[in-house]
Amino acid sequence: MANSSLPREQYGALFDAHVHTFYDLHDGRISPGELVSLTRKHGFNWVLAMNHDTTRGYARVKKAAREAGLPCIAGIEISTIYNHVLAYGVQEWSLRDYSWDPAAVIEKLREQGCAVFLAHPCNNPCNGHWTPDIARRLDVDGIEWNNASNSLLNRKTSALFSTFPDGRRIAGTDAHTRYTFGHAYTQVATTSVDPDDLVAAMRKGRCAPRGRYVPLVCVGIEQLAITVKNKLVKRVNADGTCVNVTYQVPNSIAPEGFPAPNTLTERELKKLVRPAAMKWRRELLAMPPTLDYWKI
Repeated sequence: MANSSLPREQYGALFDAHVHTFYDLHDGRISPGELVSLTRKHGFNWVLAMNHDTTRGYARVKKAAREAGLPCIAGIEISTIYNHVLAYGVQEWSLRDYSWDPAAVIEKLREQGCAVFLAHPCNNPCNGHWTPDIARRLDVDGIEWNNASNSLLNRKTSALFSTFPDGRRIAGTDAHTRYTFGHAYTQVATTSVDPDDLVAAMRKGRCAPRGRYVPLVCVGIEQLAITVKNKLVKRVNADGTCVNVTYQVPNSIAPEGFPAPNTLTERELKKLVRPAAMKWRRELLAMPPTLDYWKI
């Protein structure tokens, strides 16, 4: 099949910056082949292999992308104690638990040279929203300006972060199935097919959020598809392998004095996590801002 992707020489890098494949540790349902097909269908010229809290499946996505003549970059959405973090150019990730300190997570990502962005600032899947005061005190490259599956919350984001630099805003659909993929995307000012160059451009603030919100009917269809596959059917990946979802891993990053997560039940863990998250927030906000690219 002919490559229908838009030329990088004219448009730069184009990709949906927030997706989940069926290698996801939560509820992603997009296969490698489907991801590549959707990428080309929407005219994008980069394939993003991203999942919750794992880099597994990247090799298969990269292989499918290569066969289609497209470059591929590894990404990850990490569940921290406070909210989610998006990283691009990740090499490996083996730690996973609610008890993670966001700053410690970001530090480990920086050791790998990743571009780091705060996911859906005004959505609260964990214990808090990313605010400008928090963002200015973390070593991040930007924010997810448009999480296209959450249109109402994006209005809050655009108001709250109105002074955030334009080049440090990205957009993605948070697609877990084909029904929501591609409505929003990110454009990065680079013509290279080297993932390192794409990451470098993102870190330098050469991004632009594009696209629109996902229609509510598509969001509804996606949620129904996930419910049917994950609740009514045994939790099995599209390739037939079983998924072992666990939030209790011995090698997690836990705050000082925090019980080892693998010694707690999930209910016990959740009771401890919110107070710890609020303590982390208070301590962070007591520190001076560190970002030098955000002048307000």
